[in-house]
Amino acid sequence: MKEGATDRQRDIYDDQITGFGVRVMPRGKKATAEPAISFIYRWTRPDGTQGRVTVGKVADGMDAKRARERVLDQIRRTDLTTDTPAVRDAVQTWEKDHVTASR
Repeated sequence: MKEGATDRQRDIYDDQITGFGVRVMPRGKKATAEPAISFIYRWTRPDGTQGRVTVGKVADGMDAKRARERVLDQIRRTDLTTDTPAVRDAVQTWEKDHVTASR
């Protein structure tokens, strides 16, 4: 990292898509000199708790345009007011039964 850079994680949020942002970690998992950068999406559940998902990582080829498209698609397809513990359990069960390991 450049001189004067912080050793703390930073989340920088988009000013057009609420909850969409970039997470910058000072070092990747392999303790390289390069920061780990990922795109994230946060929302508030009906019970007031925060939900967060990693949309993709720059190291895996994700770019800002594709990450935004994924988040907007998710927002369009999902009514986030239904994000309750029972619904999350049902989704996890469905994913275990139907989603392949290529995810």
